[in-house]
Amino acid sequence: MARVLKAADNEVVVFPTLAPEQQARYAMLRAFLQPAVRQTWQRVLSRNELGDNTNAEERAIRELAGLAAEAEDHLAGFAEADAITAQLRSLGDYQHLKSSIAELEETVEFYSRPRKNDAAIFKEAKEDLEKANATLAEMNAVLARRTPQLARLCPELRTITAPSASLFTALREMGLAHLMDLPEMCADLSLSDFTVESTVSENRALCQILTRDGQTYFAKTFRLDSTHERKLCDREAGILSRMAHSPTVPKLHFILVDRAEQTCTIIMERLESHLRDAPADSPDSLRRLLHGLLTAIHDLHSAGVCHRDLKPENVMLRESHPVLVDFETASNMDAVNMTATGVNIGTLAFSAPEEIAARKARKKLKHREQQAADVYHAGLTMLGAMAPDYFDFCQRLLNLITSDLASASTDNDDSLCIALLDTVTVPDALCDVLSGMLATHPEARWSVRLALADGLFTAAANELDPEFDLNAANNRFANAHAFVDDIDRARLQMFNEDPIDIALADDISASLASIDACEEDLFAIPATLSGDDSAKALPDLVVELPRVAVRQAVGGMEFPVPIFREGMLVFTPDALDMPLDDLRPVLLGLGRVLQLMLLDGITLSADMVSDAWLVALTGGRVDLGALMPIVHQALKTTLEDATTACPHEGFAGDLKAYGDEVRRRFRERMQIVCNGMTAKTRFSTKVLALTAAQLRALLVRPNPLTINAVLDSLRFPDGSQGVQDAVRAVLEDDEMRRRFAFHVFGGQLPQLGSVGVTLHSHHTACTPAARAAPTSQVWRTPARCVKRCSTRPLPQQARPPTSTSSRGANNHIRAPRSGRSSSRTKSCRRANWSRLAEAPLWTSPSSAAAPHAAS
Repeated sequence: MARVLKAADNEVVVFPTLAPEQQARYAMLRAFLQPAVRQTWQRVLSRNELGDNTNAEERAIRELAGLAAEAEDHLAGFAEADAITAQLRSLGDYQHLKSSIAELEETVEFYSRPRKNDAAIFKEAKEDLEKANATLAEMNAVLARRTPQLARLCPELRTITAPSASLFTALREMGLAHLMDLPEMCADLSLSDFTVESTVSENRALCQILTRDGQTYFAKTFRLDSTHERKLCDREAGILSRMAHSPTVPKLHFILVDRAEQTCTIIMERLESHLRDAPADSPDSLRRLLHGLLTAIHDLHSAGVCHRDLKPENVMLRESHPVLVDFETASNMDAVNMTATGVNIGTLAFSAPEEIAARKARKKLKHREQQAADVYHAGLTMLGAMAPDYFDFCQRLLNLITSDLASASTDNDDSLCIALLDTVTVPDALCDVLSGMLATHPEARWSVRLALADGLFTAAANELDPEFDLNAANNRFANAHAFVDDIDRARLQMFNEDPIDIALADDISASLASIDACEEDLFAIPATLSGDDSAKALPDLVVELPRVAVRQAVGGMEFPVPIFREGMLVFTPDALDMPLDDLRPVLLGLGRVLQLMLLDGITLSADMVSDAWLVALTGGRVDLGALMPIVHQALKTTLEDATTACPHEGFAGDLKAYGDEVRRRFRERMQIVCNGMTAKTRFSTKVLALTAAQLRALLVRPNPLTINAVLDSLRFPDGSQGVQDAVRAVLEDDEMRRRFAFHVFGGQLPQLGSVGVTLHSHHTACTPAARAAPTSQVWRTPARCVKRCSTRPLPQQARPPTSTSSRGANNHIRAPRSGRSSSRTKSCRRANWSRLAEAPLWTSPSSAAAPHAAS
């Protein structure tokens, strides 16, 4: 162990910034190597020789031995990372070389025509260009060894091609340093790598159509020497990256910063169809359009984002489904006001009455009021989509919005709403929903969830596209219509009430304990979290939930021990062996957070909880096969294997009794979370009555990663239909699908058919990698070894949600990144040394041994 620790310390010579992380990573080894701890162990050995019971101490040593074994694998990965870094540096500066190649290409092109006395210059430039391209090819070959597994182990490898530190300094001085944390930031690309096809507009930003490698993109270029444009750029890039999980915003591909030109270019998916191109010739087509628009708004609000400028011009179509664009004036976690007054945001004709009143009073709307305004904008946008003469409609709309009808409208006689609905011919089926969305007073206006829960959208699953539409497959909110109606009515009553503030701490565990300590009914009084509306602050808090740790004493010292598996809310074996008194504050706090999420419509990512978790939360069966597969497998073998996989201090009994005890403890802890979810509220009975399916509809963001999207990336050989059927069956589970994409593709879907599949001999199960946890039984199907056909880096595609942080090992993440992204990036380097029993189901071999394969 001392040798391993010394080798680990030596590794930080190449990565000085890694030194603090190394110190934290090997804290347990350092603690064990302290003389006092060594002496304690010697006494344990002496007791063991005398026949005393030393099971607990021996188990701790077995854990440390497992730690040392994994550390050996990590050191091999560090050695490979060291070799990659050294070899790349020996070839030169990557950014400088790319700039030189661009200049040489211009020179060669300029002198390509024969001119007097220019032949020598042309020849020399061409030779230099060939040498530079050869060096660049060598560099790219070295960079191809950065496998996803190796990059997760050593995140510094992702930045070895980054420009000099002066760029980071410049961005920090401009308040844009966090752009470097976004996964779409590409330091090794520049606009010269793209071809400009056309310029669309030069309004707030330069908008262009670009092409590269046969793909067409839409690009927005902002000037960084303008404070106003910097804020626009910051907001647009941050929200598109935050919403990468959602098909209701354009896919963000690249963020490019040109320090010399002082510009930042956001390159995204190109969408050619406009909302006005959508078929609006029947009530059914309008129903689909309205459903898609509401779904898009709900996606934004569940991530803590308000659009604030929704109108027909800012709604595009992808395969007839609405996609929201233009987030320059949107509000998110770290949004700042875009004008001197902070109130003149949005388009006047498509403004809500409360926005016009706020402009006149020079006030800013609260987050919940902005959400209500988004719903109003969506209603006006639908009217615009139905208008036969759009220009005439906008003129009439402006006259109505700026008239005195708003002040004359009441809840029982909403004259402004009636006048708006009279501007176009509205099908009878849509009248109720649009009337609710266009209510003049925010206190009476429907929320997005309430609109989606309306009977208008309770169509059969096959009437709406289940592969794309987030709400179609299970009629999400319709299943919990009564609860949504009650909660939203309670929420509307909070608009004019003074909020209570709950102070959050830097540590997520302390924050949960603080929320649990609140004695107020969170369904009756609006809450702010450290000054921010709960609907605005919750998404960042939710991302941190899987990192909850409880301090436990180990060998006379205290360590924070994680209670959830990485990126998920499923208990670790450690959590099942902790005293309930230590767990109760954070678990009750988790339940109170779920209360706030139910109230504000904030959702968890699809991979954070499973159906089995929700069933256990509602008091149903504890399915260990789905929740703790490694423990479940161990419980099928021997008592010794079971106690190793999930130790229970002081328990005595046979294997069956041990399994029953594991389930009992898991159920007991889930009951505490449920108690927190129903605590201190008048809605406790209604919350308790929610089924697992209803909780999934209300709390979980559907997984946009479809089975076909995963399988289309694979290229199967002939005669492999049985294997394809087996893989398809396994991928029907959301969690399995997420893990498969994460471990095989590194969290990013590659191009269609770009990953070849080679069948193992005789179609039998692959041998697990050394020291890997046993594979779950569900994988004991005709097996396969998947590996890339090419070692060239794959282009970024739509990112599936994954389990670790928004980008960590989240956590490719997805999830909110602004503000806390830096700490989450660092957290991906920290290993969970407390226990490795719950390893991923899909185990990949050591990156050093097989850098381009996953088995």
